[in-house]
Amino acid sequence: MTISGRARRLVQLARYVWQTGRFKRVYLGSGVVIDFNQHSDVAIGNGVRLGAGCGIAVHGSTDRVARLKIGSGTIIQPRTRINALHDVEIGSDCQISWDVDILDSDFHQILDSTDFVAERRPRSAPVLIGDRVWIGVGATILKGVSVGSDSVIAAASVVTKSFPDHVLIAGNPARVIKTIAGWRP
Repeated sequence: MTISGRARRLVQLARYVWQTGRFKRVYLGSGVVIDFNQHSDVAIGNGVRLGAGCGIAVHGSTDRVARLKIGSGTIIQPRTRINALHDVEIGSDCQISWDVDILDSDFHQILDSTDFVAERRPRSAPVLIGDRVWIGVGATILKGVSVGSDSVIAAASVVTKSFPDHVLIAGNPARVIKTIAGWRP
């Protein structure tokens, strides 16, 4: 009997859960894919909910371990995608809406006409999202971004730089709209 690639990943995930105890009461919607390799460190807190069709990829290499941490009580709605080549950390009690993309890497380099790398920027940089952050539908958070606790990222925003605690962020590229006390569902 052969095991399909998807079934093999589920067996790997179950073995990882059993050995590390890092997943406790995690709720997975239908079609959720958590893909990682042996060079990955994945920690998902208690009560985390991953909506239907969410895709999470955590792929390290022999010279760098990729890390993903999702804090307790965080809810991630359907079809959100998280790609960690380096380090993605999402705080506790966050609300992440539908169709959000969180990427800590460009996953490519730009070459000039002589096949030399034209851009010398790092290919990846950590993404750090504080506690109690609300991320609106269709937002994109790119590499090297830190978002402070108790902040709100408006729908369809493209976050390309870091922001402090207690702010409403909106736009493409995102900017501070105003200071806020926090949010509630």
